[in-house]
Amino acid sequence: MPRPRGGSVRRFVLLAVLLAGIGCAVIWRHYLTVPQIHAFVAGLGPWGPLAFMLLYTVGPAFLVPGLPLDLAAGVLFGPVWGTVYSLVGATAGATVAFLAARTVGRDWTGRSSRGR
Repeated sequence: MPRPRGGSVRRFVLLAVLLAGIGCAVIWRHYLTVPQIHAFVAGLGPWGPLAFMLLYTVGPAFLVPGLPLDLAAGVLFGPVWGTVYSLVGATAGATVAFLAARTVGRDWTGRSSRGR
């Protein structure tokens, strides 16, 4: 049964956003160091933990490595709160990456798994 047209457009837009985000992450990878992340999040004051978790949420979908984010969380928030913020952000990021891959790759996976 053919899928409705709106689903294809939505998948295409999501794929375009993912590719643009990955391209931006590659171009601006020198900003993804622990001192840069520390300066950005520390400059946000009380909104820092929320911004950090949001950054960690979208990061994995754009292939941003988690190690600099984990190290920055430990430096910024200490070992206990840094762990909490990293775990929340990493779990949300894994969920976002899974849902994006599921949406974009649904047709390809269905076609390649048919048959033998």
